[in-house]
Amino acid sequence: MSNSGVCLGSGRHCQYLQPDIYSQLTWQKDFIYYYKMDDELIFSQLSELAEKLGILIRDEKINIEESFCVGGLCRLKGKYILMLNSQSTVQEKIQVMLKALQQFDFSDIYLRPVIRELLEGDQQ
Repeated sequence: MSNSGVCLGSGRHCQYLQPDIYSQLTWQKDFIYYYKMDDELIFSQLSELAEKLGILIRDEKINIEESFCVGGLCRLKGKYILMLNSQSTVQEKIQVMLKALQQFDFSDIYLRPVIRELLEGDQQ
């Protein structure tokens, strides 16, 4: 398995997804455009959700030998950490965050409808 793409896991137990995940989700681009939300605002809203769920976000340069990893969700000593590659685009970071946050129950947390739709729509 190639070590390129999105890392889901930690250390040697990472699962890697291909880096073209954003291009696969064209409905999201249309949805975001319709609601006039820019990527920075979506990133900010997802970061706030992660904080409410107790997930630490670390935006750091990730170096994996001759490959590029966008980031992923890890669990260390019982705490969740969402690693984001500082060299990734905001759009790539959003996709990593969506995939990670979908694993949690956010039903009791108020979210803007567009953010909830992005999280729930990506699961379909």
